[in-house]
Amino acid sequence: MAVEELPNLPIAVRRARPEDRDAVLAFASTTWDGWDYVPDAWPHWIAAPDGVLLVATAQGDDRPIAITRLALLAADEGWLEGIRVDSAVRGRGVATNLQVAQLAWARAHGLRVLRYATGPGNEGSLKLGAHHGFVRLADRRTWGRPELEEAAEADRVAPDPTTEADRRRELLAALAADGLALAADALETAIGAAWRCVDTDTTFESGGRLYEHRSWSLQRLTHERFAAHVRRGEVLAAPGASAVAILPHVAHFSEDLRPHLAVLAGGGRAALGLLLAVERRAGGPVTVRLPDPAPPLLSDPGVAAAWHQAWIRPHDWSLVIMERPLPGDEPLPVAEPPGALELRDPPRRIAAPPEIGD
Repeated sequence: MAVEELPNLPIAVRRARPEDRDAVLAFASTTWDGWDYVPDAWPHWIAAPDGVLLVATAQGDDRPIAITRLALLAADEGWLEGIRVDSAVRGRGVATNLQVAQLAWARAHGLRVLRYATGPGNEGSLKLGAHHGFVRLADRRTWGRPELEEAAEADRVAPDPTTEADRRRELLAALAADGLALAADALETAIGAAWRCVDTDTTFESGGRLYEHRSWSLQRLTHERFAAHVRRGEVLAAPGASAVAILPHVAHFSEDLRPHLAVLAGGGRAALGLLLAVERRAGGPVTVRLPDPAPPLLSDPGVAAAWHQAWIRPHDWSLVIMERPLPGDEPLPVAEPPGALELRDPPRRIAAPPEIGD
């Protein structure tokens, strides 16, 4: 009998434990051409207070056969990441029922919206999300210097969070010295002008008004959050607020190998100048993920040509952002078939969203 013809495997879902590491990494270390970020993320995920790390086991067996993490980005926003399933049990409904467990944990934390990212060619992930009420919100593509990206990928080593945090602080201080960072005590008029640049930006709007404060995770950028980034010295502005960016300070695990702009808004030429200024100070590649295809920022052919001539170009792959509202009165999906999911640890509020900068 082919794997796809087998019945769904009944699973039990519980919180991950430190001793699960070896069993998890046995199936979550070589996902993409022999590489995966899960081994580097594991120490952070197992200890971080801003999320819930879950494993699935076959009912009657305590060995993990799948893993996933729910991260709290804000009091009402969650992000799903790191779902991996042992190849020996793929096609047997493990991911389907594991996502049911994710939704139950999200509801227990009072979240009102969930998102996750996947590739446009990952039909399994897209279908899984759609099956449980997720919709395709926006697509994003990384922009930056392709040759620098390739060099970074060739020397892939996960950054140490402490070292990377120090590096970001130094970079932000240098940009402040260049007059590009809004001062923490900037006048309200300056902060207001910078926020208007973002709030009214068509590229920001076409991307679902999301930004990437936490690497590879997207959430709503509100005026309140923007002001918090100003207080941390993370908001960059070109003269006259003709372009605005947020360069987040990093204090947590990130599989990113280079600084990234959490948002980039404004006129296309001014935005390019701001990105290049950050790159010069960083001494290496800086990336930004823009709505895909055809970000409004580059709608002018002359602007698009300027980006191309500066070697700030689209990378080969893109992300699909899936989103699901979680109204408090809406019934959640149930296991398929009934009884195929045991929640060994009852979903409850055990995680808390980080403050900006945590």
